[in-house]
Amino acid sequence: MPTLPPISRVPAPTTSPRETIRIGKWERMLISAASGGAGGDGWKWNPQKLRKRTERVFKGVPDRWRSAAWGTLVEERQTRRREGKRLSVSEMRVMYRDLLDAPSEHDVQIDLDVPRTISGHVLFHTRYGQGQRSLFYVLHAFSQLCPSCGYVQGMGPIAATLLNYFEPE
Repeated sequence: MPTLPPISRVPAPTTSPRETIRIGKWERMLISAASGGAGGDGWKWNPQKLRKRTERVFKGVPDRWRSAAWGTLVEERQTRRREGKRLSVSEMRVMYRDLLDAPSEHDVQIDLDVPRTISGHVLFHTRYGQGQRSLFYVLHAFSQLCPSCGYVQGMGPIAATLLNYFEPE
């Protein structure tokens, strides 16, 4: 029976030349926020590169920059409530925690669907593990946030993808 090579001998995944160029461009697009108050955990857009932002987003954000780029976009484009009031990220976190405390009529279906959602991914493969619990909480909260749509099975993979880059809050 063949044996697997030791981890130290397994070559690191390589990035294509195109991806390497894209990573370099994104390093210049986002700059560290000195105050730490910007979105995406302390990142902000380089003002000199704003004209290129939309074009580069459509071409694709490199994996290592997704959390920073998406977080900064979310911070920039704050969510609206039905009353038209804009919420800050900290207010959204408080609202998320409040939604977790309330019961949802969709909890049984969410609990059935969570184990089937991207079950091959290391974050979601353990039943009632941290990844599955986080996914349940996000879907539970969203089902209450939008009562007209509630919960549908297609929300799981979208939320799971976002959980790869962000905390549940």
